[in-house]
Amino acid sequence: AWVGWKYFQRARFLRGLRVDRMSPEELRRKMEAGEPVVVVDLRHALELENDPARIPGAIWIDYEQIDERFHELPENREVILYCSCPNEASSALAAMRLLKRGVPRVRPLEGGILAWRENGYPVDIPQGN
Repeated sequence: AWVGWKYFQRARFLRGLRVDRMSPEELRRKMEAGEPVVVVDLRHALELENDPARIPGAIWIDYEQIDERFHELPENREVILYCSCPNEASSALAAMRLLKRGVPRVRPLEGGILAWRENGYPVDIPQGN
């Protein structure tokens, strides 16, 4: 019964995270085509200390600050969120929070920074790191 309950809880959690995701390939194509996208790195500051590499042009907003800083995101651009979660849970939750706050076009990056790197796409190391 306990295993069944845990399975049910996990399935319900994953259903709640159903947000349209963007593949790393699609993001790369959009960036190369010069499409106006905003890429947001949601990783915690401690994660960035250990691994400061970011997707080129990404801005950093700690996941915990997304509700306070959502107004910094331009309304006329698609917003792509990424984290280092294997199933992009933080990005999906942040996307749902932003949608509720009126950010119209927001999507998590499928596979996050790990998938971006696995595809061999470039990363930037911000100055000071």
